[in-house]
Amino acid sequence: MQKRSKIKEIKWKILDLFLMAVFVILSLDILYLYYSGAWYDPYAIIEVTEVLLLYAFSIIGIVRIVLKLRELKRHLSYS
Repeated sequence: MQKRSKIKEIKWKILDLFLMAVFVILSLDILYLYYSGAWYDPYAIIEVTEVLLLYAFSIIGIVRIVLKLRELKRHLSYS
């Protein structure tokens, strides 16, 4: 039973890692569209807020990916 719970825990960590990667890729993709001129907002304050949030999402996502990879590596080395 203990082995099954460890495998389940690893699966959730891998799923979280995958979702964070998608989160970062989508944020960076929208930033690319913004800087290429394909995406804009008529109100400057909303546009600035959205761009800043996209930068924050990207940075937080990358940090979480690095932390999750370290945690997964540590978890697999104990097995």
